[in-house]
Amino acid sequence: MQAQPSNTQAARTRFDAGRPCLNLLATIGRRGSTSVERIPAPADLATWLVDADLLDDLVPLDLGDLDRMRRLRDAAYAVVDAARHARTPAAGAVRLVNAAAAHPTPQLRLNPSGRTAARRSDHPVEAALAVLARDTIDLVTGPELTRVHECAATECRMLFLDTSRGTRRRWCSMTRCGNRAKVRTHAARNRQSGRRHDR
Repeated sequence: MQAQPSNTQAARTRFDAGRPCLNLLATIGRRGSTSVERIPAPADLATWLVDADLLDDLVPLDLGDLDRMRRLRDAAYAVVDAARHARTPAAGAVRLVNAAAAHPTPQLRLNPSGRTAARRSDHPVEAALAVLARDTIDLVTGPELTRVHECAATECRMLFLDTSRGTRRRWCSMTRCGNRAKVRTHAARNRQSGRRHDR
């Protein structure tokens, strides 16, 4: 099912998934039948790429750029999800991730001051997507894959890299989904306790 665009707080982009490719996957909120598209327009993609530190400056993008990002995002999700569950990913998803990864990444160049650097690319969107595709490949073939979890909150389901010592984190963020779950559990206990007292 196609994700619906949204302007609500829930639709804001997130950069707390732990890896660039997982941050890309988090641009779909509540993945599944009620998915929320967090990058509904080319201008939103340009902003996201700058905020994700993949572009230095806003550049004009078009619907083709947005489509390329969405196809990579879907393919990256399919590859990561398959790897997490020890399944073989769809061949088309693998081809798409590999094709995106084959593009040159941005070149880092020292500015004339000698104190700052800038990324340069003749094709900035393809270069940014190449970084994300290569990060996807690195994640699914590396040791961090076992630390990728899905948020336990059914209204979230974001994939995140668990960097906690015991790797037993259940929620993408304690301040978001973790607190909401605790509030719901507390309210349910209070309701249950109230029912016992009413008897």
